[in-house]
Amino acid sequence: MLILDFISGVLVSIIILFFRYTFYNLALKTTSLLDIVFDKNLNEKDKFVKLVINFKSTIKSLLYFIIYISLIVFSFYIPYLIYEFIYSTSFEINIFSKFYNLIIFSLGTCMPFILFNFLTQKTSYSELSQVFHKMILDNYNIGKKIFDFQTKDINKVKNKFVVVSGLARCGTTALTTILNKSNQFKSLDYSNMPFILAPSLWSKIYKVNSDKNWERKHGDQTFINYSSAEALDEYFFKVFFNDCYISENKLLLHKVTESIHQDYLKFHKSFCDEKIYLTKNNNFILRYNSFRSINNKFNVIFMFREPLGHSFSLLKQHKKFSSFQKEDPFILTYMNWLGHHEFGMNEKKMNLDFDFVEKNKNHLNYWLEVWINYYQFLLKIFDKKDIIIDYDDFLNNPKKSIDIISDNINLELSDIETIKFDKKGVDLKNTNVNIILKSKAEKIYKKLLLLKSN
Repeated sequence: MLILDFISGVLVSIIILFFRYTFYNLALKTTSLLDIVFDKNLNEKDKFVKLVINFKSTIKSLLYFIIYISLIVFSFYIPYLIYEFIYSTSFEINIFSKFYNLIIFSLGTCMPFILFNFLTQKTSYSELSQVFHKMILDNYNIGKKIFDFQTKDINKVKNKFVVVSGLARCGTTALTTILNKSNQFKSLDYSNMPFILAPSLWSKIYKVNSDKNWERKHGDQTFINYSSAEALDEYFFKVFFNDCYISENKLLLHKVTESIHQDYLKFHKSFCDEKIYLTKNNNFILRYNSFRSINNKFNVIFMFREPLGHSFSLLKQHKKFSSFQKEDPFILTYMNWLGHHEFGMNEKKMNLDFDFVEKNKNHLNYWLEVWINYYQFLLKIFDKKDIIIDYDDFLNNPKKSIDIISDNINLELSDIETIKFDKKGVDLKNTNVNIILKSKAEKIYKKLLLLKSN
């Protein structure tokens, strides 16, 4: 009977879905085990102890997985066994021999999955995709091993690269997107996820549709696709510093060693070929001094914005992303993976040279302190090789800003197609903000205006 084939398919899918975490857990455990094997920083004794502990939990997960597979097989036979028991007769299973039976069984297996996706899909990443990302991005030693494989034949590297930086919400994404249109540059993009440290290898395996556009979560009418340049660069530093500069509530200043510097240049070379590596990295200021002491060839484009408007934009995004992250915890996990701590539930202040007073992150004063903390420090470390671009200048005349950058980094960028931005003003005259903070921010802003490149 076709109805039995349909019920069998439904039961198989229900068991697969209900116990799916057994499979996910085994996948994560085995990947974690492999990560320990690749850990070069552990001595043999500590590695053995860690392997034994993790091996025990992996075996346990494997046993659960075997039971899971057994349940799937058993669920397949349940409708036919019940039929035989009720009617005291044998029943021939024709699913794999007759076309119509196979179609009905397939429809039965599809129904629970369709319903499950309809009821649970709250994110653009499916559960399987999330597990896959976790397997790769949570295991730094596997990342390093893949990185070593991609860069093993690289001997000659370029010291020149370009970083677009600044406090979040000052136009760094828009500028990076425009610069990336030039044939001079190569950037990481969304298609490189989750193999950020081996983009060339991953591109040979995984092909994506780069024509589909969507508006990014910020709600700022910035549309992106899989080929859009993205701030994935920070993951390199998270892996090679093993998150040592990320504390519970702060991002710490840290020094780049010659070894990490060389690996960073090899990373560029591995997928940029003869083009210049371009990245957007808002945390670059944390390691700027040590980079500059090693390398005098790279360029940084720092962007700044009028302090009150900038602070208001940060506050707005903080509230928006905090809400997103409560609704969909994967957004929080994703931002932590990429070292995006600019706003939201995982916001971390940069430990530069400013003592924060305001504790309430939902108050404008807090974000004005964030602004002062960043740009006060920038004024101290600014080098003449660096380029400073005013956000308002960029919005009003992006072509002129590109020309300034072109002149300062000695690259021909005149062929880049720019766009006209719709500037949205915000009335902040009656804002409840600390007068002393406002005055301090305005003084820093005036100094930045005097330093901006032309």
